[in-house]
Amino acid sequence: MSNDIFEISSRGNYDRTMHTLRSISTMSIRSLLDKYGKLGVEYLQNATPVDTGTTRDSWFYEIEGHPGSYKINFCNSNTNKGIVIAILLEYGHATRNGGWIEGLNFIEPTVAQLFEELADDLTAKIRRY
Repeated sequence: MSNDIFEISSRGNYDRTMHTLRSISTMSIRSLLDKYGKLGVEYLQNATPVDTGTTRDSWFYEIEGHPGSYKINFCNSNTNKGIVIAILLEYGHATRNGGWIEGLNFIEPTVAQLFEELADDLTAKIRRY
């Protein structure tokens, strides 16, 4: 192994880089998450199978976190004996007579599409800085 010494040098300053990083760090993520929370509820309502419409109309979202770490939770308040009906529709369930109702897999693809749109929107906002 040789004892080569590497030297790294640069010219100029990092003012533009620091300005961009400061701008990104103060960007309002909360308003972006609110936008996508509302949009996600709309998407989920449109994707939810309708019998009575109660499950479709029971979607809501919550944003948890603090600057630097956020998450959106999509929730459905329609329950029967403590079980969320949307989960039964998504994954399937047993019937009283021993049969099985297949799940419809509507939540995961809907949320995946929404988060792709959110990632694209966020990427575009960062690139503008």
